[in-house]
Amino acid sequence: RLVAGKMGAKPEILQRVLWGEWTFNKKTKRVQRRSPLDTKSKPMFVEFVLQQIFAVYDASYKHLNTELLAKMQSQIAPWKEVDLGNLTAGAAAVRELMSRWQPFADCILRMAVQHLPSPLGAAANRLPVICPRWFASTENEAEGPIAEALRQGDAAGPTVAYLAKFLAADLERQVLTGDTLIGDEDVKFVGLCRVFSGTMRPEQHLFVMREEDSKEGRQRSLEIERVFLLKGRFMEAIAEAPAGSIVAVQVRQAGGETAKSHELGVERYLTLCDSTNGPVLETPYSSQAFAIVRVSIEPKNVTDLDALDRGLRLLHKADPSVSVEAMVTGENVLGCCGDEHLKRCITDLQKLYARGVPLSISTPLVAVREAIAPSVSADRVDPKSSQLWLPSWASHLLDASTEASSILSAPLSEYDEGSETGGGAPQ
Repeated sequence: RLVAGKMGAKPEILQRVLWGEWTFNKKTKRVQRRSPLDTKSKPMFVEFVLQQIFAVYDASYKHLNTELLAKMQSQIAPWKEVDLGNLTAGAAAVRELMSRWQPFADCILRMAVQHLPSPLGAAANRLPVICPRWFASTENEAEGPIAEALRQGDAAGPTVAYLAKFLAADLERQVLTGDTLIGDEDVKFVGLCRVFSGTMRPEQHLFVMREEDSKEGRQRSLEIERVFLLKGRFMEAIAEAPAGSIVAVQVRQAGGETAKSHELGVERYLTLCDSTNGPVLETPYSSQAFAIVRVSIEPKNVTDLDALDRGLRLLHKADPSVSVEAMVTGENVLGCCGDEHLKRCITDLQKLYARGVPLSISTPLVAVREAIAPSVSADRVDPKSSQLWLPSWASHLLDASTEASSILSAPLSEYDEGSETGGGAPQ
């Protein structure tokens, strides 16, 4: 928009030629393709965007060039209130000038509004993915007030929300604690929630939608204690959150009892609805990615068993991709999505959730299951008939498996007969 305003061009047309090998001819005031042999002209993005940013860095980072900044100040309206005499060369000066000229938040929000569809416009593509039981089939598509409210994003309709993750928070100061554990008391959590229809309010009772509960005719309900608007790591209590809102909620069991960590720790992502006939939204977390790397964790001191149990419980609730298993041998097995995820989980245990507990961590556990088969089917190794396409060099497996099959499947009487002629069964 800034470049289009200086050139007197339309932003939509300028976007087509701002990228790629296009250059601006100052004599003819026209845009033309840049020849590969042209070493004098510059691409338009370099000339109109990068050079302006480089000029700010050159004039304020290493050495402060007040003359150049004064010339730029007369052309950049947000800089008129900046006192150039109080600036000191360095990163702080660059940050002060660039944040006033092109605020990052404004640019991102403007791009989101221009290029991303509205929640109402995206519902047609989103609903079959997040709720395939109701909206995947156009022939048997769900009907009723809840389904219609989801399609229209109706704030006045039935409330349907998805609680995607629990975040550690200091509810007294109304701030997300992140990687900082405050005090020795149990960590408080808020749920990161997206409201798809209806309006979420404090003291509202919502049912936890699960397939098994619906079949058995029992529904567990939660009470929304407080609703927070997220502003970075800070939270602001609000009276309501209409459809389309992304908020943090403090929940408790419907009955006044605060929800315990182990009760909501297992269900780390929930579909909430004010009706027992609500949908069950799909989870974004793939169970196939869980527990790729598994380690056994135990405290070096037996007296720290309770502290480790508390730490694993908090880690399990804070990270939806973590699995914690109690084996029949009594050991606790921690499953993570990979090596880096495992390192982060161990760091969180040692520095946040189980501080001061010396841990004994095993090497990664590998589950191996072995068996003996009488022969290998030719269909499993033949590249032409196998469902899994094998490379050409795998053809020797067919011959090896055939030989092994003839030996392993041979009757014992043959080995006995062979021993009479000097042969014998293979050892």
